Amino acid sequence: MELIRKVRGFLHGKGPLFENESGESISRELQIAVAIVLLETAFGDEECTKDEYRELISALSYEFGFSKGEVKSLLEEANEERFSKLEITPFLKQLRENLSEPQRVEVLSLVWRVIDADGQIEAFEKAFAEWLVPSFNLSKDQGEAARLRALEYIKTPR
Repeated sequence: MELIRKVRGFLHGKGPLFENESGESISRELQIAVAIVLLETAFGDEECTKDEYRELISALSYEFGFSKGEVKSLLEEANEERFSKLEITPFLKQLRENLSEPQRVEVLSLVWRVIDADGQIEAFEKAFAEWLVPSFNLSKDQGEAARLRALEYIKTPR
């Protein structure tokens, strides 16, 4: 399975979250933590649009080199963890302690992509993204850079 992911990542591109600084795929626990953050982003206001969900799937597929089936499996695991813990802070701590600074900026950029996928930024969503900046031990400038990168991505035709 690992070899297939690496080949798929090579052929189809891979995101900054594909592997750690040692060149190894990031752990399943970190993949789940990223998925939980994106699920909280999409469902935190109890309303997830089709566009937000589609962007969440697309982001996880690209970042981890996953097929749609693998993303579905990841989201099932993430939802189980998300509802069993009932709090996001342990997952944020995992990401803060195990991802590099550029990778944490990337996660925040993914958050903004999900938020803006439907063309509407709700107050809760904006507040959540802004709350993540210090939670990821990032500066306000890095938070703004992540937001701008996400907006640029959304505007780019695919």
